[in-house]
Amino acid sequence: MGFRSQPAVVSDYSADTAQLRNAAGDAYIEISGSTINIHGAGGVNIDGGTKIDDRVFLGHTHTGVEPGGGNTGGVS
Repeated sequence: MGFRSQPAVVSDYSADTAQLRNAAGDAYIEISGSTINIHGAGGVNIDGGTKIDDRVFLGHTHTGVEPGGGNTGGVS
């Protein structure tokens, strides 16, 4: 047993990104350059406040909303 032991070798190893993933490989957080990818086959839960471009994501409002169609303006 050592750094290169083979009994529990990681399949689909990425030499180009940093990954934290489950044993099945269907849920992971990956850093690729300046991009962060989050994937969860069963969904992704975020607990606590979430901001996008310094705007609170939950409990937000939209601009340009008109009755009828389903298109809205940006988050304000």
